This record gives sequence, structure tokens and C-alpha cells, in this order.
Amino acid sequence: MASSSYRIITLVLLLIILASVIIIASQRQLFIYFDMISAIFLLGFISLMTLLAAGFTGFIQSLLGVRFLFSHHLFGKESMINLANLYRFQYRLCYSAAFLCSLLGLISVFYYESTLKQNVLSAGISVLLISWLYAAILAEVILRPLIFKLSHAITLQNKDDA
Repeated sequence: MASSSYRIITLVLLLIILASVIIIASQRQLFIYFDMISAIFLLGFISLMTLLAAGFTGFIQSLLGVRFLFSHHLFGKESMINLANLYRFQYRLCYSAAFLCSLLGLISVFYYESTLKQNVLSAGISVLLISWLYAAILAEVILRPLIFKLSHAITLQNKDDA
């Protein structure tokens, strides 16, 4: 139980450090990091592709499996392998969604380029990068640690079985 609380504290500290860096970098104008359309597109794309690839059961397992980030109590080897593979798939989907979001936004920016002023054009291009920030945070803060933990547990079980 103590190890779980240390992990939660570590995650909270990492998020505080990330927020501090963002605050410093944005000169306390945090609104520039919020783009609801990018967040909805990213989460919607990952959810839809997970539903299509793994079905409703796989989608629910991927949502419920996040609890293993803070737990030592894992389940059977086959289930861990399936969940690790699902998280690897979602990890790749994060960056695919960010790429598609940026591509769609870039097409829109270039389409309206002649009617937009230069400062509006620059602001539109900066919004394109926010989807990459969201994808990196989701992939590297949540999914990569889950993949590592599950892969490590599978390796340990393989050694125990041998």
C-alpha cells in the first residue's frame, strides 16, 4: 500500500513540475494551451479506433486497466499480454491522432490563408501543435508507464514459469 501511495505522489509531483514548466513557458497565459477541439478529436479518435480494433470489451479493459498504474495486483499472464498489446496500439494511436489533427488544421489554415491576417495565421498554426502536446502527455505520462509495468510483470512471470 505504501508503494502505491509513493507512486501517486510521484505522479502528482511530475504533473506539478510539468504545469510549472508550462506556466513559465507561457508567461502565465495558460489559455494558449487549451484547445477543446484538439482534445476531443484526440480522445475520440483513440476511443473509436480502440472500439473498432478491440471491441467494446477491449475498450472497457483499456479504461479499467489504468488502475494498474498504481497497483501491484496484476492478473493472469494472458490478460496482461492482451492489455499490454492494447496499450501499445493506443500509444501509436495518440501520435496518429495528433498527426491527423495537425494535417486537417493545416489544410484549413492554407485554405483560408488569403483571407486571414498574418497574426491570425500564426495563431492558427500554433493551435496545430497543441494536439501533439496532448498526444505526448497521454502517451508518455499514462500509456508508456502502463506498457512498461505490464511488460515487466510478463517478463517476471516468464522467469517464474521457467
